[in-house]
Amino acid sequence: MKPATSPSEEARPTRETTVAFSISQALLRALAPPRSRRRPDEILARIEGENNRRHLELKVYSGLRQYTMQNLRFGKQAWSPSG
Repeated sequence: MKPATSPSEEARPTRETTVAFSISQALLRALAPPRSRRRPDEILARIEGENNRRHLELKVYSGLRQYTMQNLRFGKQAWSPSG
């Protein structure tokens, strides 16, 4: 008969599980596309373009999205104009 174990012992990952998880995370980071370094105005222009495209395709629906970004450290603010 196997001795009873506490729930905390059962939930503890094995060394093999930890190694496998670490390797999978490293592979995911290595295979991920590089992050783009777009400027906020480029990001907002792309969002606005998508909003305009969506508006043309879905004329029977109505709605408005407006995005605002604020950088407190540098005192900067950017927004996508509504329209």
